[in-house]
Amino acid sequence: MSFSKKIIAGVAAVATLAALAPAVAMAEGDAPATQQQTQNEVKIFNVMVHANGGTFTSGNNTGQAGDYMVTVQDGGSLVSALPQVQRDGYLFAGWSYDKGGKSPVVATDFVSANTEVYAQWTKQKPVVDAKQFNVTVSTNGGTIADGDHKGEAGDIQVSAAQDSVLVNALPQVQRDGYLFAGWSYDKGGKSPV
Repeated sequence: MSFSKKIIAGVAAVATLAALAPAVAMAEGDAPATQQQTQNEVKIFNVMVHANGGTFTSGNNTGQAGDYMVTVQDGGSLVSALPQVQRDGYLFAGWSYDKGGKSPVVATDFVSANTEVYAQWTKQKPVVDAKQFNVTVSTNGGTIADGDHKGEAGDIQVSAAQDSVLVNALPQVQRDGYLFAGWSYDKGGKSPV
């Protein structure tokens, strides 16, 4: 074999080893750096929350009015990430993607981009000896996450005033491995509250 053929053979061998190196590394459990970065990156989105005349009663801005930025992981439940709000003389009527309330946020909305939401309010009627009603709440495999019944599972009773917004009287619930999708009048979820 001539000297030039030996050099060409040597260069070819080095090129072959260089080409095989990533495959050998991946076979040993090491993905290339760019693949590792892609697998480990979790997208986080900002949600600007507007109290729309109210004040925040949960989160880092408790007691403050105005706007509040929350962060939510890609695919996370929007409703569960939003803080609680209140407004004197008004009942909280839910969240909306627009200030006028024409595009409501629902329990099955998941975050996939930066967004804004606005608290919606209903003028509270003067309370004249409002009747109180007991509401039986079934956690349906979950546990109560707040209030007097925190940590309890199964059926509990809460009280709701006549003509009040029912969802405001209901507790927060949680269940390992599940995202809360909202309340329903039936166990199968066919009649949402």
